[in-house]
Amino acid sequence: MDELQFASVIVEVLVTVLGVLLATSKGKLYGWFIALTFAMYVVYDAVNFLSLDMPKDLMKQVFLAASISALIGIWLVFRDARAHEAYVYTDGNWKP
Repeated sequence: MDELQFASVIVEVLVTVLGVLLATSKGKLYGWFIALTFAMYVVYDAVNFLSLDMPKDLMKQVFLAASISALIGIWLVFRDARAHEAYVYTDGNWKP
């Protein structure tokens, strides 16, 4: 594993931890999906980097599951943001 790949895995682990903290300390369900997504990325990368003998179909399923988890997570973020009605600054005023 080269330095750039190692750095990427470290970032994925940190995002996983932050997702768990978001879920547990702030009560945000989407934190669990963010954590799950990036934990699966760590597994996917570890299998590739360590040249583990895993069936390719299983790895494709892990990647698909991570993508679905990310989709659910971002949908929950969007839903949460809509519930809190984000404001934008337009024409000198803050508007919903």
